[in-house]
Amino acid sequence: MSDPDDGLAPPSLYAAFGSKRALFIEELDLYQETVNTEIWNALDEGETIAAAIEGSLVNTARDYSRPDVPAGCMIVLGANPSCQRSRSSRRR
Repeated sequence: MSDPDDGLAPPSLYAAFGSKRALFIEELDLYQETVNTEIWNALDEGETIAAAIEGSLVNTARDYSRPDVPAGCMIVLGANPSCQRSRSSRRR
């Protein structure tokens, strides 16, 4: 990101999104929308709260223990209450 040849430096990248925080929130939202979506979908598809939590935990354990998938450093960060997806899930 700090390669002078690419024309992107952190200040201009942050400015494009309004702030460093806004960029981070966008990253988390994209992560939740595109990576291991069955984890998040289980929360919406469970017939009961217990079933939703169980489905999410089972899917999380399966998806993040696969040897062919990167270990996902944004797992915990994806639960950030500032993220759009987290806010909509909490409203239920």
